[in-house]
Formats: sequence, structure tokens, C-alpha cells
Amino acid sequence: MSYEALDAHAQAMLETALDHPGREFTLAPIACGMGIPVGTARATFDGLISKGLVKRIGNDRYQVQDAPGEHDQALHDAVRLARAVRTVRWYQRGAAAVALAVDPGPRRIGTSQQCPAVTPFPSSTAAMRWFDVEHPNMMAAHQQLVDYRLRHQVCAMAEDLWGPLRLARADGDVIASQQLGIEAAQALNDRPRESLFRSRAGTCLSERAEHAAAVTECTRAHWLAHETGQRWLEVIALDARARAHLRAGAVEAARRDARYALDFASQLGDKALIAQAHILAGECRLTLGESHRA
Repeated sequence: MSYEALDAHAQAMLETALDHPGREFTLAPIACGMGIPVGTARATFDGLISKGLVKRIGNDRYQVQDAPGEHDQALHDAVRLARAVRTVRWYQRGAAAVALAVDPGPRRIGTSQQCPAVTPFPSSTAAMRWFDVEHPNMMAAHQQLVDYRLRHQVCAMAEDLWGPLRLARADGDVIASQQLGIEAAQALNDRPRESLFRSRAGTCLSERAEHAAAVTECTRAHWLAHETGQRWLEVIALDARARAHLRAGAVEAARRDARYALDFASQLGDKALIAQAHILAGECRLTLGESHRA
């Protein structure tokens, strides 16, 4: 059956599925894009399946069949664009729900919050199990937020993807997501967020043995934090740069950054940052001792 033969409601649902950021999907983000409950959407969606326009590929997972002309159709219709944005933001809010499940503590910058479109996760294990399945859609949705120029949402999603992607050991995707956050923060002139994203990108670059690039990112992050008077961000940037120096074998440079990080954390009276700085200082002393014994 052709797209043109569908009624208006079915056409709208097929368009929403076509505009989905990833190749596979569940019905929930499609229903969110349509602005209707999943139960209400299912009857129309089942009709698309029976007509051969959508195929079931797994347990509540679907894929749009080839629909000539539709894949390349521009989102010129404001109503269609609104549906597409709602679909993408479903994934943004899903990332926020996962971030809260794996790290329920308070956010210094982030805007994480539970969303009615995503059922709260009972545990971090359940959250990561869901995230592992939706990981490709999450990354595609983050890029689509950039394409739609929703820069505040790009920043929020970069913040929320940090923890889950780290747990998934997806360093390449961590760097990519933080880079999207950096570019969005620059466009918004949000220097605190840019500093945070650069420190996090630097951390992952260092872990991939890209030490020079890591030091560059962290140095920029430190400068931004200092310029905006955000001492806690200075501590994070110095900690990340010190670890990059340490992995590169530049122990004295690492010790210098670690000392400043501990001084700033102590001035703030932030117990978590102080503990982190003491751990870093200990690692520097241990590495220095090993190098002397060698």
C-alpha cells in the first residue's frame, strides 16, 4: 500500500517513524512525537505493519520499510517538524532518566529530570540495560538536536550522556557527545558548560593515550573556568590535566596541577573535590616513587 493511500493520521505516524533519528525504534518515542499515549497509537501503528509499511524486527522493536521519496522529504511542514522534535526529545529525556538512575546525586550544572514519557528506572542496572539497547538512537538523537539548533537541549544531553557512556566504556561516543556540547555551549556563550565539556573530553582523550590533545582541551577548560570565576570547574580541569600529564609521564607537571587542584578544592570546602584531589596527589606521589626506584 502506498503512503498516499493512508488517512491523515496514519500518514502523520508514518512520517514520525520516518523522521526517527535511528533505524530501529520502539513505539514509545513515536507516540511521544505524535503527542498521544502508546495505547492510542498502537492501533494505527499495527495498521502500518499490516500494510507492509513498517516491519516488526524484535520484541516491540520496529523498522520502516522502504518508502520511496519519504526518506529524503524535507521537514518543511511545521507540524511535522514539531513531531520530529518531540520524538528526539523523548530520547533526551530518556538520557536524563538514565543519568539520574546511575548517579542520583545533585547536579552542579545539569538539568536532568524525570519525564512522563520515560518510565523511571528501578535501578542503575535496569537503566543501563535499556541504555545499551537504545545507545545508537541516543547518539543519533543528540546529533538531530544539533540539526534542529536546539542548543540548550544539546548541552543538557551532553551532560546526561556523560555517565551512561562512561559506564558503557564508549569513549569515542563520549568524546563525540562532549564535542557537540562544546559547540552548542560556544554558540550560547555558556563558558561554564564549555569548560566542563572540555575537561570531560580531555579525560577521555587521555585515556585513549591522546595526551597532547587532552592537555590542550584541559588547558582551555581551565582558562574558561578561571575567566568565569568558577573555582570548582578549575579543580575539575586541573584534575583532568594532571591525569593527562601523569599518563604521559610528565610527573612534575602533574604534581603542580594536583597541588593547585587541592588548594582550590580546600578553599571551596567541597568534600568531594577535596577527596578527589587527595587521591590524585597520592597517585602522583606513587608514580614519582616508582620512577625513582626504577
